[in-house]
Amino acid sequence: MDTKTCKECGRELPIIRFRRIRDGVICGVCKDCTNAKMRDTRASKSLKNGGG
Repeated sequence: MDTKTCKECGRELPIIRFRRIRDGVICGVCKDCTNAKMRDTRASKSLKNGGG
């Protein structure tokens, strides 16, 4: 099985744990880190806009 190291967390994970972008290029950040970053971004925007 092919693996890749995440640039964000440094873990070596199977390729299936990474998103494919533009023409099949594999992203350098794993799905877990991408999802966590999105959650943080949404939470901070929600707090900034008055909760909700």
